[in-house]
Amino acid sequence: MRVIIKPIIVNDVTDEYVSYLNDSKVNQYLECRHVAQTRKSVGEYVLANIFSPNNRMFTIWVDSNRIGNIRLGSIDFNNKFADIGLVIWPDYWGKGYGSEAISLVKDYAFTTLNLHKVWAGCYTQNTGSIRAFRKAGFEIEYVVKNQYQLDGKYTDDVVLSAFNPKEMK
Repeated sequence: MRVIIKPIIVNDVTDEYVSYLNDSKVNQYLECRHVAQTRKSVGEYVLANIFSPNNRMFTIWVDSNRIGNIRLGSIDFNNKFADIGLVIWPDYWGKGYGSEAISLVKDYAFTTLNLHKVWAGCYTQNTGSIRAFRKAGFEIEYVVKNQYQLDGKYTDDVVLSAFNPKEMK
């Protein structure tokens, strides 16, 4: 693995991070695109995740470069599942780092938290994320038709999932 993940801290809320969240190329498939992000709003979001018992948020690193974030949550400890969302800075797209980060969080979910299932939703057009999740061992579970608005039209939500192999025996 070339990627490491570290729990996010408040000092990780930088101007660079906020600018990526406001970049239309980066946020085109993220729900945060609907509202301009500020250091204050991002800081509040990060703090809410840090102090939430049902979320885990990590920064993604390659060598000494932060290349994005990945979040596990909301975690349902009763039913043992959680969703995963991530954002990778554009200079690092298409290099396999997303799938490595997804694999690390998936392993954390299964090994440390003993979850049964992790899942993610991706817009149909977000082929990079779909490919990253597939490479990390996720399979398409179902498609929710016309779920989100993108560029003034409705688009499907592709839901991918992976199951804890020791839970499946």
